[in-house]
Amino acid sequence: MNMDEFYQLSQYSKTQLIRDRLCKRFIHKGNWQERVLIELQKDNSNVDTVEVIKKLVKTNQVSGYDE
Repeated sequence: MNMDEFYQLSQYSKTQLIRDRLCKRFIHKGNWQERVLIELQKDNSNVDTVEVIKKLVKTNQVSGYDE
């Protein structure tokens, strides 16, 4: 998914995203950030985006929560 798609999907509710299977779901438990990064590396040819996300994770500017 590119960033334009991300912004478009971010307008939908969580329920709608899950129900309509509009994107892959990651439960915020365990090593969820690593799983997201792996998925981004598989599907995203924009290396800059992946590097920005890695930097956010390393600096704790992206954090998880338990559901």
